[in-house]
Amino acid sequence: MPEILGMVDNVCSLSLLTAITSIIAVPVTHACVGHLMHKDAWNSWRFRNIFFSGGRRFMVFQGLSWSFFGGAVLMVVQALFGTSSVVDPPALFGASICAALISEVLMVSSLVTYHRGQPRRRHRRLPSLSLALSTTGTNVVTALCCALSGAGTLLLLRTAHRTVATPAARLVLTILALACFAVAVPVTHGVGGRLKWALTGTWAFYQPGKGGVRFMLLQAFGWLCFATSVAGCAVVAAVVLHTSSAALLRSDGEYIGELGWRVVAVTSWIAGLSGFAAQIITAVLPETLNPKPKP
Repeated sequence: MPEILGMVDNVCSLSLLTAITSIIAVPVTHACVGHLMHKDAWNSWRFRNIFFSGGRRFMVFQGLSWSFFGGAVLMVVQALFGTSSVVDPPALFGASICAALISEVLMVSSLVTYHRGQPRRRHRRLPSLSLALSTTGTNVVTALCCALSGAGTLLLLRTAHRTVATPAARLVLTILALACFAVAVPVTHGVGGRLKWALTGTWAFYQPGKGGVRFMLLQAFGWLCFATSVAGCAVVAAVVLHTSSAALLRSDGEYIGELGWRVVAVTSWIAGLSGFAAQIITAVLPETLNPKPKP
């Protein structure tokens, strides 16, 4: 028993260290990477540029990023100093790591969509990055979103495991997995594709009937996988709420039942693999775009 307790303490310590490192990375990325990327821009970079500067996309990504950052910090504080045991500290540390990773993805996305030049009106604004920065930004955003999607898959597989302490922890993991997919796939499609085709302006988030047959087929299959993943997360959350609603506000768990466990297990696997498949397809999608398809 002491050896098991020691292993649990080591896991918690490692999770805490990872969570703190992930949280610190967000403001460091905002300050240091933002300065390195945009120090020579007409719209010069400052740490306080989060407010009303850099374009609409930049401000939206910044707002979302700092929101998840605050959530990650609160979860660590709750795990260290909170008195409620509705969600156990290891689950809170894991949730904090995922929230910080989501914040980091959104932060990097804001930096690569930052408008460096003078604002212009009545035209579709293109990214103001150089070709080298656009290529690097595409690779970094895609890699981070793949990692985020992988984290969402692992969260769903963890949700289906019987060792999750409470229904509340299981519900938190499911919601975070959904958030991982809901951020990774659209960001890869919108930001990654936009940067890939920045100089031609042929990319749009919604462009039905364009891009060639291969592009349209892959896009349809990718969004189908994404929808399957979102629906699977909703089913898992519904099962947890339906079978364990009375225990959500208590520290003790409640037996879901054999049928419920089978539904959660199968649906978690389907949702997790579908979400990761959607991410992979979306990552390679810009490479298949034919900007001038043959008539």
